[in-house]
Amino acid sequence: MTATKKLSDESLNLVSGGTCYETADDSKLLHYFLRGKPGQPAEYSPLQIRTGDHGDEIKAAWASIGVDATIYSGSDFFDPGAANVYKMKGKVVSRQTVVDYVNYLIEEERAKLDQW
Repeated sequence: MTATKKLSDESLNLVSGGTCYETADDSKLLHYFLRGKPGQPAEYSPLQIRTGDHGDEIKAAWASIGVDATIYSGSDFFDPGAANVYKMKGKVVSRQTVVDYVNYLIEEERAKLDQW
């Protein structure tokens, strides 16, 4: 009998994103948040993520808000073990954590506009 190792919920949440759909969603979210600001990426479809090398552009967009990301797209998308990795303050975090962070920043901007 072989023992199997189960991942905790916390460890499972750190299994990083990396599907072309998630990366395309990253580009859209960052495009919306960074509109008119340096680092604003284009919005990409999943097919464009799979076939084009857009990882550096999306990585730069994440970096502009303090997230260190390793993004796979195009020629490196199918590399063995290729999965996007996100870090905040040097600590690996889940994709959901960085998405929540962007949504928090969006809400902060809306609150500032509401004060006008």
